[in-house]
Amino acid sequence: MAESLVKQTLESLRLKGIDAADESLPEVRPGSGGSWTLSSSQQRMLFLEQLEPGNASQHLLQAWLVRGPLDARVLQQAVNVLFRRHEALRLVMVPGAATPQQRLGEAPSLELVRSDVSAADRPREALAELVREDARAPFIMDHGPLLRLRLTRLEPQLHALVLTIHHILSDGAWTGEIFVKELTLVYEQLIRGEAPHLPALPVQYGDYVTWAARTVLPGAAEEEAWRRRLDGFPPVLELPADGHRPPRQTFRAGRVEVTVPPALRQTLETLAAREGVTLFSLLLTAFTTLLHRHSRQEELVVGWPAPLRQRPELRGLIGYFGNPVPLRSRMTSGTRGLDAARAMDQEVREANALATLPFERLVALLGVERDPSRHPLYQVMFDLLPAQPPLSAGGCTVEPLDVFSGLVAYDATLLLEPREGGLVGALDFNADLFGQERMERLAGQYLHLLHGLAAEPRAPLRALPMLPEPEQRTLLEETTLGPAVEGANVAVLERFEQQVRRTPHAPALAFGSKELTYDELNRRANQLAHALRRMGVGPDTLVALCVERSLELPMALLAIWKAGGGFLPLDVNNPRERLAFLLADAGVRAVLTQEHLLARLPGTDAPVLCVDRDAERISREPEDNPAQRAGLDHLAYVIHTSGSTGTPKGIAMVHRCLANLVAWQLNHPRLGGVSRTLQFASLNFDICYQELFTTWAVGGTVIMVTEEVRRDAARLLDVLEQERVSRLYLPFIALQQLARVADERGAAPRHLRQLITAGEQLQATPELQRLLTRMPECSLHNQYGPSECHVVTSHDLAREPSAWPRLPPIGGPVAHLRLLLLDAWGQPVPRGVPGEVFLGGPALARGYLGRPVQTAERFVPHPFEPGARLYRTGDLARLREDGELEFLQRVDAQVKIRGFRIEPGEIEVALSEHPAVEQAHVRPYVDTTGERRLVAYVAARLESPTAEGSEAEHVGRWRSVWDETYRHPEQAEDGFDLSGWNDSVRGEPLPAEEMHEWVEATVSRIRSLGPRRVLEVGCGSGLLLHRLAPECESYWGTDLSDVTIRRLEARLRTAHAPFAQRVRLETRPAEDFSGLPEAAFDTVILNSVTQLFPSVGYLHRFIEGALRLLTPGGCLFVGDVQNLRLFELFHASVVLAQAPAEQEAAPLLGRVRQRMLLDERLYVDPAFFPALVGQVPLLGAVDVRLKRGSGGNEMNRFRYDVMLWRSPLAEAPVAGPPSLDWEREGLSLERVRRMLEERPSGLLLRRVPNARTADDASRLALLRSRGTASSVGRLMALPAVAACEPEALCRLAESMGLRCHLDWSAEGEEGRFDALLTSGPTRWVPAATPRRPWRDYANAPLLASQRQALLGELRTRLEHTLPEYMVPSAFVLLSELPRKPTGKLDVPALPPPEPVRAEHAATHQAPRTPTERKLAELWRRVLGVQRVGANDDFFQLGGHSLLATRLLSLIRGELGLELPLRVLFEQSTLATMAGCMDARSWLTGPAPAPQAGEEGEI
Repeated sequence: MAESLVKQTLESLRLKGIDAADESLPEVRPGSGGSWTLSSSQQRMLFLEQLEPGNASQHLLQAWLVRGPLDARVLQQAVNVLFRRHEALRLVMVPGAATPQQRLGEAPSLELVRSDVSAADRPREALAELVREDARAPFIMDHGPLLRLRLTRLEPQLHALVLTIHHILSDGAWTGEIFVKELTLVYEQLIRGEAPHLPALPVQYGDYVTWAARTVLPGAAEEEAWRRRLDGFPPVLELPADGHRPPRQTFRAGRVEVTVPPALRQTLETLAAREGVTLFSLLLTAFTTLLHRHSRQEELVVGWPAPLRQRPELRGLIGYFGNPVPLRSRMTSGTRGLDAARAMDQEVREANALATLPFERLVALLGVERDPSRHPLYQVMFDLLPAQPPLSAGGCTVEPLDVFSGLVAYDATLLLEPREGGLVGALDFNADLFGQERMERLAGQYLHLLHGLAAEPRAPLRALPMLPEPEQRTLLEETTLGPAVEGANVAVLERFEQQVRRTPHAPALAFGSKELTYDELNRRANQLAHALRRMGVGPDTLVALCVERSLELPMALLAIWKAGGGFLPLDVNNPRERLAFLLADAGVRAVLTQEHLLARLPGTDAPVLCVDRDAERISREPEDNPAQRAGLDHLAYVIHTSGSTGTPKGIAMVHRCLANLVAWQLNHPRLGGVSRTLQFASLNFDICYQELFTTWAVGGTVIMVTEEVRRDAARLLDVLEQERVSRLYLPFIALQQLARVADERGAAPRHLRQLITAGEQLQATPELQRLLTRMPECSLHNQYGPSECHVVTSHDLAREPSAWPRLPPIGGPVAHLRLLLLDAWGQPVPRGVPGEVFLGGPALARGYLGRPVQTAERFVPHPFEPGARLYRTGDLARLREDGELEFLQRVDAQVKIRGFRIEPGEIEVALSEHPAVEQAHVRPYVDTTGERRLVAYVAARLESPTAEGSEAEHVGRWRSVWDETYRHPEQAEDGFDLSGWNDSVRGEPLPAEEMHEWVEATVSRIRSLGPRRVLEVGCGSGLLLHRLAPECESYWGTDLSDVTIRRLEARLRTAHAPFAQRVRLETRPAEDFSGLPEAAFDTVILNSVTQLFPSVGYLHRFIEGALRLLTPGGCLFVGDVQNLRLFELFHASVVLAQAPAEQEAAPLLGRVRQRMLLDERLYVDPAFFPALVGQVPLLGAVDVRLKRGSGGNEMNRFRYDVMLWRSPLAEAPVAGPPSLDWEREGLSLERVRRMLEERPSGLLLRRVPNARTADDASRLALLRSRGTASSVGRLMALPAVAACEPEALCRLAESMGLRCHLDWSAEGEEGRFDALLTSGPTRWVPAATPRRPWRDYANAPLLASQRQALLGELRTRLEHTLPEYMVPSAFVLLSELPRKPTGKLDVPALPPPEPVRAEHAATHQAPRTPTERKLAELWRRVLGVQRVGANDDFFQLGGHSLLATRLLSLIRGELGLELPLRVLFEQSTLATMAGCMDARSWLTGPAPAPQAGEEGEI
């Protein structure tokens, strides 16, 4: 009975070459009990249901069309019989003590829902709507029933029966075949008046679950087999899509019907029988071939539902027995059809034999990254379903009915079934990813591949055509060939000379106030050309051209071409080594330059001609046009691009390319007219020649600008207006900067009519759209082309900028150019499918100068035109529906992160949508653990924050830091509490001996003021209070942190200090002087607090308020001020100290700049304080001093003290003695000693090199030199710079009975100082300097806070709009993205990302407890970061689920703890995770003593 019920299903297994049952397994026997655990397959279904409750993609639909006199009442009875017969239909899912359980539900019957749409205008459409409603309605998993059955009347004698059942109860076709056959049998019996009599079921689904739990026990052997089978497999199939993948998987579906004609099916079955393969493998091979060629992946995985009904007694049961398994497919250039089919047969048999391993266990076993945006392991499902022949019952016929829920659980699913001699089925697809037209084409290509496979089964799969011949011919001949235009064989030099004859007196060239007419330019170029010919310049000889931007530059270019030669552009800003290489590589015949540039050029054997030095000799040459020697195929120029081997490649371009391009542009309706063109591009960028000759060909004027104007968008905007520029060529980065400036001004160049961009992918940013909106008469053109071919495509953007796509297309080929999109196997790709761009026609360069091997690699034979060449660009593009080309990315720079293929441009667009982001660039990098990650480089523009609110927030953040720091302080002795004082490089506490020296030096300096009545603002842990208060009449201490004050009060009480009664403590911010007595203190102390201030204005106000509290002659001591002049030097010292020795040093300068942008501490120029004199009431004098001490740490290297006295003063400052310049006088400590012995009254030493900073300053200077190529190790190993240790100078003076005053030198960033050594008073009047705006005396911590917040906003924005794997692990904030002289992005200049986010953020907290510290160490190892804070989030530091699993393994192995994965997701910060562990008593041992912060100096 069971075999007859599932006859078609068993036949489908035969078509797949797999056995129907495994007789070696023990028999399934009936049992008892009312509840059961879930099978492994059901557990997965319940997991998906709980993950997204009501997710209807797990609802299965099956439907049948019933023709004849149907009795609905009898059908209801038959349904109830089946409902009672199969326990599986009555199961519900309920919570269990340990795991979920299933039991029989309480529903006694299943209602047959009846509906009637026969009166509807379109009954089938009405039915489809009912089906969708049923399919989407959720099931109540713990109540049931978990299925629905609907009977819909379409006509009097025509009904539709639709079964909607949760996947947890059904394995689809097998269950459906049992259901409909038993239903028709029972209905027939009831119609006849008979009692239903079906053979009893040998077992029920619960018996199977119990049996499987005891019998089907996949173990280590099965796991190892799966590991071996899927080793190195790609977990993601990247099919080209029309929409962006949402952050979470969606299930809205579209459908394309697929029909394999009977003749094709017969051919395939005959082939399968003859060759010993299965029909299933042939069908699947064609499908995977389609997927390979669309995705450009040599390996991929598709899903297939293995049946898993291993015993005969299970054949007649309804229930979920199957398990989805991944089938791996490989396709190389030599893979042949039959070989692939045989391999697929083997793959299916092996996967089926191993299918008992639960899917979720397989996912965990393989360590597959969980991505909520897609299905794990595979995203495409394929199956060949059993046939569904018509049935008859009670005078009715029952046949399958195709219905569609509008939902799909995967990216795509192709299901076929035998019907009417052929195969019918549907390709269901995620409609949020793929468009209907794309998938209809894909279905057609599948059928075409099936035809090809049937016709040529032994042919390589790569050669099987996906497109019918007419479609492929159209693709090759019509959509990829540029239009024909006249004049393509006219050399641009000939066009120029023709224009000279037409308009000799028209302006051809302008530079500032200077101008040359066409005739003047031509005559000068002719004279220089004749001179070059005398030097041997002629066809296919090269002249090195090195001339600054001036009138002479275009004139020299013209002269070289008139002489018949080609030119090699040289940029003197390049290192001499590179210039020497270029000269040698090109073998130049002559060098054409200017005299003042000679010293910057390397030596060469070629003769040198200077346009200025040799002007008199050149002027004696003839002024007439030299006879033309060079033809269109002679060398025009050689420009070098970076090579994959690290050696630059010289592209040898001929004149034909530019001749064709100019002819095309002259025929373009918007680009061909007379213009005033600004010459922006450098000679190293081929757009330069387009700028010149498209302008000169029609009598326009070329406007030259200086290098400074090119690099300054604001000045460039001014020049565009002043010079009435009508045409402008700009790479995107420069264009975006121009748009930003114009946006800020609300302006636009009034005369601009054509704006052309090339060289980089254009983004239609809001600023650019607004700029073009303000210029309604200006058109924007996006051009594309590698240097090997110049411009090859162009797209004219529509007039309405607001409608532009964010990434505009690159258009179509220009005149006479051939553009092919080929797949990885050299075949044309269909419309919408990515292919590599191959270029042919008159645009091609000869190749790479002197590099035949590399030329052969990139300039390849045309596969469809014998004798023709194509250039292989390495770029990916696709043909859009409208026939425009869309640039995607580089083939050889494809970004793959954890198996996911990523398009950085998509992330860049998402970043650029933030209004503060000016530019964004995303690229991969390898972290310190060797893992490949993404980094986002962001140039942002932030508005100045509003002072009051932002300052309060800033102070509040620091209050939280101090509250937290002193909530768990260090154990201190003698009041020496160093909580929070940590080294910035290692994050470890500063050495106690150095801190003792630092404290005592500060106390000594304050004691010298004779303090008796003291106010200390920011008293902290009492480091100064404990040492000074015993000597004072009264000592008031205030602090921002109430925790700090309460703790200090408690310490004073418990210590029973005799001076405690003279101490008064209050909680208040530094700027709050309310209630404090004025003119009551002789000393006010602010030590190591200014760095927490939000702005220099806040400091200014504090000084004014503090002076009011002082008695006349009293002193405000401001200690430990961070030096703005050493801002960059400090960060450079930290970055270099932290970097690995083998790391390249030069890019680290960008990391230094980023840390400066994000540093929320205040750095103040020492000149600020003297500048206050005369500006701040009550301020009488200022004394700035370097820190004392011998410890070489940051506390005395980069900080200083200041004393500010309230007027009037008891004594006036004195002028210093005559000064000596340390370096000019060749001084040393020994010589100073001798001079003091001879001049005991004293010395004033100027610009003394500071041994504390000199070595770091030397390294920073090398970092700033772009030509430096050195590792960090070599940089750190440089010999020490000759310098003077400030403390040694002080001790020398003191040893001779003198006082020593050390102040910073008036200018310079090296940390130089001035030293007054004298026996008298040491407070002297410093040299006056011009006063600047107050804001210029300090950095901007509030802006740094804004930048920190921006990075958080950007990460959050991406997390809400992109899949997790597309969110960069690191964000690097820059003031602007670095650019090459051509205007393109300078990728090598981008700094490597920080190994951890900036540690100076006010929110940073070091690990405090043993649990936190142990966890922090594990986080460091897993994440590859240097430091981890208590508030750091695992995922924001670059963690993901794979790393989470690795972390849990370490916790298990090293801490002996079994931690659930969900804890890491729910408690993702270090502190919360450690707290959760402590709360559950997972750590053993005595209660830990609280510890202070271990890292991030506060």
